[in-house]
Amino acid sequence: MRDADLLTPDAANQCAGLRQRLATDRLVIAFVAEFARGKSELINAIFFADAGQRVLPATPGRTTKCPVELCWDEREPPRLALLPIDTRLRPETLADWRDMPEAWTTVELDTSDTNALVKSLSQVTATRYVSREQAHSLGLWSEEHPDDNPPSTADGRVEVPAWRHAVINYPHPLLKRGLVVVDTPGLNAIGTEPELTLSLLPSAHAVLFILGADTGVTRTDLAVWNQHLNDPSLARYVVLNKIDTLADPLATSMERQDLIERQCLSAADTLGVPRHRVFPVSARQALSARLQNDSFGLVGSKVPVLEKALRDELLPQRQRLLATAVISQVQSLQEQISRRLRELRRQNAEQMLELRALRGKSSGRIGMMLARVHSDTEEFNRCAARLTALKSVQQRMVRGLWPTWMPRMCGLRPSGCSRRWVAAGSTFGPSRCLRRLAAAWWSRLTGLRTIPSSPSTC
Repeated sequence: MRDADLLTPDAANQCAGLRQRLATDRLVIAFVAEFARGKSELINAIFFADAGQRVLPATPGRTTKCPVELCWDEREPPRLALLPIDTRLRPETLADWRDMPEAWTTVELDTSDTNALVKSLSQVTATRYVSREQAHSLGLWSEEHPDDNPPSTADGRVEVPAWRHAVINYPHPLLKRGLVVVDTPGLNAIGTEPELTLSLLPSAHAVLFILGADTGVTRTDLAVWNQHLNDPSLARYVVLNKIDTLADPLATSMERQDLIERQCLSAADTLGVPRHRVFPVSARQALSARLQNDSFGLVGSKVPVLEKALRDELLPQRQRLLATAVISQVQSLQEQISRRLRELRRQNAEQMLELRALRGKSSGRIGMMLARVHSDTEEFNRCAARLTALKSVQQRMVRGLWPTWMPRMCGLRPSGCSRRWVAAGSTFGPSRCLRRLAAAWWSRLTGLRTIPSSPSTC
């Protein structure tokens, strides 16, 4: 289909994502949200609480700069694999780079040493400074959309992520069951590129869309949902994080629960998802409760409800979700290819009309050109006849003038000159006669000591 020019770039990305889905038995769930919605903190609360402290960077000023993929492959040791951002200069896709381990920078993870684990995983926040030209080559700077560009320094350098993608191979019970979690950079975070996040969505089976419980669905949240997550093949879940910010010392516990429920119903209605797909949680409260073994605080954070949904609803239905996703994407590809075929058919019909119109015009123009060539040929023949007549007259005049005029000028005998001239053809082109005459002139001139004063002595 690519050779026949039937695949648009979007369709090609969908095909690549579909191939990746079919090639693995894992369930990929992407954590997607705007900046500062608490994605990394939620991942810390679910997957890294047993480490005893916050592992992934989730504090103000330390944000994830590249997509981070959490998975478990028992064939590999616990490690962090980092793909350099410079690979964006080459045409290979992320799926292609996965088959080239030599291109990745790997860091072994010691799961028993929490401080070393935190230090190693902090590399996902690494950045570097490049020129604007380099940032443009990397696709991280656009002159057409200056508002989306990251800030630059006084000398014109731009801060960009150091890594294009990160993969953490970590032994967690959910990950061991085939769950793959992708922590994405905030879509509106300064210094990050949304394409790094959005390019991963076609390969995801489910999406966890994280909102702020205090803000609900904002305009930018709704734009992200409609543009990138409005895919029926995705199992979509909505998380209202930071419900601890809704605590009001003047409100009762019942009033607080009513407020949380209203926020959930509002988000479900705005995004068009069932209410049971909306989960109010407090990731910070859950992480703190697990670190302090506070079971009451953990229940109040409501994170265990979300974990249960991931464990009991998503994981057992991997095959059904995969089949639904495949059918939906195949139908989408069929529609896109049908539109492309209709467009190509329309273009071919327009080109045929143009060719037919040109065929009539070309016949008329060819007739005019043939008539003009015929006219020019007749004019050339007439001119050739006149030139032939003029040449004959000229030859007669030369034959009459040359035998008497040239010998008198050069002192040669008329009879000899005439014989040579007539033998040469009596035209202006007899090179042999002219050479002899020139030699005679030169011999006579070099023998003269003085210039004659009267033409009669020549």
